[in-house]
Amino acid sequence: MKVFRALLIILVACTPAFSPAADSTEQQLSRLLADWGDALVKQDREFLAKVLAAEFQGVDELGAVFTRDQYLATMTSGDQVVKSVKIVDDSVRGYGKYAVLTTLYTIEAVYKGKEESGTYRSTLVFAKRDGRWQCVAGHTSVVAPQT
Repeated sequence: MKVFRALLIILVACTPAFSPAADSTEQQLSRLLADWGDALVKQDREFLAKVLAAEFQGVDELGAVFTRDQYLATMTSGDQVVKSVKIVDDSVRGYGKYAVLTTLYTIEAVYKGKEESGTYRSTLVFAKRDGRWQCVAGHTSVVAPQT
């Protein structure tokens, strides 16, 4: 199910490292992105549920739209096994209670026994609610191999 493999990083929420602090929005979201990748490897449904807002909507690399509940079901069903997530680059632009994060990442994953590793770019939109960041929308694209 390719709908979910690319959006593995659409990754934001509440962790001990994410308590209100003097950290900049950029530092908070960069750290949260790394924590999200770790949660995918661990299939940590609780963390992922906090990362995604109830109204979250994502778009995968094929243009399919999915909800928070669909994402959580796929990421924690055991069908999707994430071996590793490596953030190559990220950029955060803060707008008060909102932020846009763009990222380039590589992922090693298997979906229903099929290798689904690759390099992706994602654009994620976050809203700060009750002192924590939540992802409200995201879009992911495949980065074509260089020839």
